[in-house]
Amino acid sequence: MPDKDVFAFTSLISGLANHGQSADAIQLFGRMQSEKVIPNEVTFICVLSACSRMGLVDEGLRIFNCMSVVYGIEPGVQHYGCMVDLLGRAGLLEEAKRLVREMPMEPDSYVLGALLNSCRVHGDVELGKETVESLVERGLDHGGVHVLLSNMYASSNQWDWVVKVRKEMGAKKVRKVPGCSSIEIDGTVSEFVAGDMSYLRVEDVMLVLLGIDNHLKFLLLADDNTNSNMIAY
Repeated sequence: MPDKDVFAFTSLISGLANHGQSADAIQLFGRMQSEKVIPNEVTFICVLSACSRMGLVDEGLRIFNCMSVVYGIEPGVQHYGCMVDLLGRAGLLEEAKRLVREMPMEPDSYVLGALLNSCRVHGDVELGKETVESLVERGLDHGGVHVLLSNMYASSNQWDWVVKVRKEMGAKKVRKVPGCSSIEIDGTVSEFVAGDMSYLRVEDVMLVLLGIDNHLKFLLLADDNTNSNMIAY
């Protein structure tokens, strides 16, 4: 590549990071620095995302700090979002919470969403509740946020809170966007939406699903009987 400018490097780093080659993306960023090519804001978003995917907390913090110290680039909300995601994935929820609190700008839905998802992964229901409240205060909540909180309560067997969250969703007329999937057979695309019974061949679909369910139950029963016979023997 004759002209290896910031745009070329950034495009390559982004492509590597988005296709599961985060280690190569970080290595390329180091090469970019060694060749005295000055990164821009987008470059840092890409390389911080790569650090997040690999769980490289120390490397991510080093790169984040060098933005302003070395290159005079003040981190924006997207850079903070990457760092919250990085810390959260690593289970450093208190550090992630502190970073959100100390941000020089208002956190957006991406930042708070990253924190909320980390709460879900690591089972921190209380911090998850605080994060949802922050989203609601800023008018950034939607159906998926409330469903996620409800699922977090369910995972920790706090069923009273599950009911409360669902009731609040009903009172606020908050609805989760239904899941959707599609399949193409012989050039024809069929789309299926969760809870939608208007599909023309829905009865055929239900019969097939019922058959699969019965077959799985039969296999499970047969497996249980085999294990029981082995124990008896």
